[in-house]
Amino acid sequence: MLSLFAVIFLSQPYVLYAAEPSAPSPERKTLTEQVQTQVDVAGESAGLQKEDPRQYIGRVISIVLGFMGMLFLVLIVYAGYVRLTSHGEEDRIKKSTSTAVAAMLGLVIVLLAYGITRFVTSRVYNAATYDPVYEENNQAPDTIYKKSIHIKLF
Repeated sequence: MLSLFAVIFLSQPYVLYAAEPSAPSPERKTLTEQVQTQVDVAGESAGLQKEDPRQYIGRVISIVLGFMGMLFLVLIVYAGYVRLTSHGEEDRIKKSTSTAVAAMLGLVIVLLAYGITRFVTSRVYNAATYDPVYEENNQAPDTIYKKSIHIKLF
């Protein structure tokens, strides 16, 4: 009985009508703008938000770094397991040592790449977005202010 009710209830078609924005502009919109407006309204009513690409890329980078950390941990545990079960065999000891060294080098490279990228992008962003500083110019009475730009990279 419950499954029959679920089939009947879930098989009913649901229609979603996208509404126009609350304050329509007086000029006529193109078809692309109308479709984009309807998609935006439908996304907002579904609980989806527009996301800044920088935030998306930041989330992807944090996920990749999380996977790198897990991979590092797995490789270190594997190297330790091989070392513990080697029973003095030179080949297995060398294998575990090389695996541990490779894992540590990989972790150092990933962390350095992340740190350097973060350092450089913050400096480039600060250099690209500056606030002009206006100073009084007392030497020329016709010019009240002169514009000077101070860009500080380090």
